Amino acid sequence: MDFDHIRPILSGLTGAAVAAWLATKWKRFVPAAGNPSMQAHLLQMYKFTTRCSNCLFGAGLLIPLCVYFSGLTSNKDWRPLALGIGSAGVGMALVMAAAPLVVRRGNPVDAFRAYAIAQKSPVFALLPLVTAMACLFPWTIYQLVP
Repeated sequence: MDFDHIRPILSGLTGAAVAAWLATKWKRFVPAAGNPSMQAHLLQMYKFTTRCSNCLFGAGLLIPLCVYFSGLTSNKDWRPLALGIGSAGVGMALVMAAAPLVVRRGNPVDAFRAYAIAQKSPVFALLPLVTAMACLFPWTIYQLVP
């Protein structure tokens, strides 16, 4: 077995170690709603929004898989992957912005805070990530249009 076969395994293990280290360091920055009962109330109130956001994120990541496996593009084309990540970001942002206003007459900021609590991620890391993903969508559409 040569190094080319082991390299993806080492890369995955390194990424998992970095993610575990970040999770321990970011634990204190995960938003809290003041007390545990208020945090549980936020999670319960925005459970629908959190689940819809996660479903749209997963659906967005399925787009490039379907495109690559169907053979519509080459495996080295970056645009289907960017389109999938961008559509996942747009879907998450739209659900977190619109669902609280339509379904519960809630606050989108509270919905995003509940999503950050559910993902155990600090807002200062999650907000730029979702924003960058959402900005990738129109840029990819621009690249796809001839």
